[in-house]
Amino acid sequence: MDETKEYIRIRIDDAENLVHTVERLIEIGDLRSAANRIYYIFFYLMSAFIASKELSVKSHSGLISTFTSEYISTGIIDKDVGKTIRNAFDNRSKADYALKPSISEKDIKVSLRKAKEFIIFSKNYFKIEQG
Repeated sequence: MDETKEYIRIRIDDAENLVHTVERLIEIGDLRSAANRIYYIFFYLMSAFIASKELSVKSHSGLISTFTSEYISTGIIDKDVGKTIRNAFDNRSKADYALKPSISEKDIKVSLRKAKEFIIFSKNYFKIEQG
């Protein structure tokens, strides 16, 4: 397996592994940490997509911007995914830096559901066996 394919597989595995972490964080009421981890589900998946085009970025905003221009703006990936990613990034920023972040459990659960859907989409896109 070449390095890029291996990197993509590992990043998708990383995203899948975080789903269980987020579910547990929601169960114990740690919404701040859940918001952070949900963003990283999307981060890992976006990283896989960017790597598939042999592109590199140096920041979170650069990753989101490059992913948007390469996949969302071109119609390869639905614009709703782009909105969800931006929302996840905003929630992560609030969770990590705001003194008293206003993050609802409902919003976290919606973001997690959309993250799971994007994992499935990503596995199909890269032809990785569902597991």
